[in-house]
This record gives sequence, C-alpha cells and structure tokens, in this order.
Amino acid sequence: MPAPSTDSPTRAVNDVDIANNALAMLGSPPIGGFAEDSELAGAVNSVYVDVIESCLGAHLWTWTLHTAPLQLLAETPVTGWRFAFALPNDRLTIPTRVARSADSRNILRDFWIEGENLYANCNPLWAGYRRKPAVSFWPAPFRLFSTRALAAELAIPVSQDANFAATLLDQAWGTQQEGRRGGLFSKAMTQDLSHPVSTSPLWARDPLTDEWVS
Repeated sequence: MPAPSTDSPTRAVNDVDIANNALAMLGSPPIGGFAEDSELAGAVNSVYVDVIESCLGAHLWTWTLHTAPLQLLAETPVTGWRFAFALPNDRLTIPTRVARSADSRNILRDFWIEGENLYANCNPLWAGYRRKPAVSFWPAPFRLFSTRALAAELAIPVSQDANFAATLLDQAWGTQQEGRRGGLFSKAMTQDLSHPVSTSPLWARDPLTDEWVS
C-alpha cells in the first residue's frame, strides 16, 4: 500500500503575494497584509492599486474579458432613454460591447454611457468589459511583469536606490528607446496574443463607439 502523500495543497496566489514578491526583489522583509500598521505596508498601499491597474490597462489582456448582465436601475432616466443600467463595479474600463443577451453576437449599438450609468431603450442587457481577475488566474508571464513593475515603483521608497529603480523599470516595461513596450511586458503581451479570443471585431465601425473601444 503506498504511503500517504505529505505534499500540501498548492496555495492560491493573492495580491499580498505579489506585493511580497516585489519586496523580496528589493531585499525587504514581507508584509503580513495591506492592513498592517507599518511603514512598509503603507509604502505598498500607496502604489499597489495604481501599478497593477496600469499593468492591466496597458494591453487588452484576453483573460480580463468578462460578460455579465447589467443591473437595471429603478430611476426614470432624464436623458430621454427608457432604461438606465448601472455599469459593473469591478470594471477596469467602460464596456467594449453591449448586447441584448449573453450571446456576444447579439450586439446593441444604440445606447449612451454617462457617468456610472448606461442608458438604452431595451431591457435586459449584457455587457462585455475588462475586469481584474483574481491573482491566481493571472498568467505567469503577467505575474512576473506586474511584480517587477511594482518593485520598480517601490525601489525608491523602500530602498532609496534610484539606479535600481531605473533598472527594474527597464526590465518590466522595456527601455525608453523601446517606448516602454519591451521587457517583461512585451513577453507577457506576446504570450497573450498567441491565444486570440476572436478573429472578428467586437464592433461595426461607428463614430460613437469608436471613441469607446481601446
């Protein structure tokens, strides 16, 4: 009879792990969490969200795409439309598509976005948009890229080393000569582009929607 395995289950990676991996690159001790009452945790908190959202927004990562029903609001729109919907709270950008059903091919083009709401003349509606997935779903190349980018931002407040900060920045984003489109970012993007979601555009050409598609 084989002996029982002593291997522990693989622990899911989370945001604190990303932060601590970045700190380890700087030779810094880890933090216990973002709510930790320490100068180090304060430094991480001051840049973490901005850095990660910059990394997420730098490319249309296929694994950030998500489709969900829009929440119908009880208010009567004053904009002339019949229905008002709340935009998803977890979105990184405004929707890249709006549809009359969960079927992404049933595209709606007649709507208006203003503030936190979307207005239309039909109900229900679904939206396709970009959101931040749990860290455990990030592909390994993106995790490495975003961790290095975070370390670059933390290098000066944590280690007071401007030269190391510049080196980490080049490693993460590429050099200025590359337009900050190289380094680990380029490798993560190349990996992502090898798995396209669709070969057709999400939108027909339209002057209004063209402004909204990144």
